[in-house]
Amino acid sequence: APPPAPRSDDEDGHGPSGQKRQQRKERRGGSPGGRKAIQVNLTPEEVMPRIVEAAQESDGSRFLQARLEECDEAERGKIYEAVLPATAKLASDLYGSGVVLILLEKATEEQQVAMAKKLEGEAFNLSTHRYGCRLMQKLLEALPEEHQAAVAEELRDRVIECVENMHGNHVVQMWVRKAPEPCVDIVLQAILNDFDKMAEHMYGCRVIQRLLEHCDEGKLHVLLARIIASVAKLAKDKHGNYVVQCVLEHGRKEDKQQIIQVIREDFVAFANDKVSSNVVEKCFEVSTVGPDAEYLKDEREAMYQKVMGDATETAGSPLEQLWHDRFGNYAVQCVIKHSRGEDREALQQRIMAAEPSLKESPTGRHVIAALKKATGQIADDPQESAATPNAPSKGSELHASGQCKPCAWFWKPQGCRNDQNCQHCHLCPEGELKERKKNKRAGGASRP
Repeated sequence: APPPAPRSDDEDGHGPSGQKRQQRKERRGGSPGGRKAIQVNLTPEEVMPRIVEAAQESDGSRFLQARLEECDEAERGKIYEAVLPATAKLASDLYGSGVVLILLEKATEEQQVAMAKKLEGEAFNLSTHRYGCRLMQKLLEALPEEHQAAVAEELRDRVIECVENMHGNHVVQMWVRKAPEPCVDIVLQAILNDFDKMAEHMYGCRVIQRLLEHCDEGKLHVLLARIIASVAKLAKDKHGNYVVQCVLEHGRKEDKQQIIQVIREDFVAFANDKVSSNVVEKCFEVSTVGPDAEYLKDEREAMYQKVMGDATETAGSPLEQLWHDRFGNYAVQCVIKHSRGEDREALQQRIMAAEPSLKESPTGRHVIAALKKATGQIADDPQESAATPNAPSKGSELHASGQCKPCAWFWKPQGCRNDQNCQHCHLCPEGELKERKKNKRAGGASRP
């Protein structure tokens, strides 16, 4: 047999294409901090005399990371002594940061403190740096409380700057998770001083959520009051809605009650909004299956009655406004899921009475499918659901469940050549495909 063809430069990763792939991987952070064993043809004798320079090189960084994982305490001590003076320089380097990060993980508490002292005065620069932020997070996680406090004090006047930074916000989140209570109070006060901006900020909302998750309730009464006072605004904000949902999940039962009351006052408007519809669903969830469901049962019943409206209403009823809306229909599905007993029966009667009109729209078909799943008429998996009787194509079998995909050829003059073997739906009305694409561009497909 002929010998195998030699590998090309690109296959070895050394040609132009291979270099580009490697660069892309390194830009994503895959190589410097990675732990995969990669063959590097270096020896300790070659690296140790120039360890700081080697740590800033691709191969040298990989070699040192591998050695730190495998070597004994004596060798690790030598590497530590050589790297310590250059800790600040390496912390923000593409390759050097990976070495410092693993060294910090493997170091003793005394060595970790010594490394932290080498970074004094650099807390903000490292926190807002692409690679340095990883080291700052690890420091806040690993250092004793008194040294965590030193880092927090250094950042005291620049908390908001860190929060607004794409890297720095991760450091602040770790600060909230791991630092002692007096240190977290610094973050809490900074957020309160700029609450309106932070609650609607793409990173600020994350920090507020961490505060709600990890702080003692006694410390949060001012923050919670500010959130409750702004529920109507925050619920419709693309970032602020997550803050409201976090209170519904982690807040006091009184706070949950007040949020539900605000949502109920203008229920249809909130349910038909792309963003606040998520808050509406969370309200039904926490008042039905959450730990405070018993306390919130009256609020749940009031929301349910708001959805149902007057039983004598026909056109324009809240239920009808919801199930024909591309976002509101999810609220109806949520009500179906969490309804029980007589409420479920009443809802089922209303939906089945409107079934002919519901089948004419994608949103209506989703509502029907949700009802059938809730009542056990079809399985959760669309593939296991009952097929549409006498379906004109294989793809049409899912039409009744609303999970079908419209055929792009069926309504064209030449028709669909696949006929009964077509994997797409031939029962969807003309223009259905365009309508779904339009809804997807508008954001309708971003919902689960």
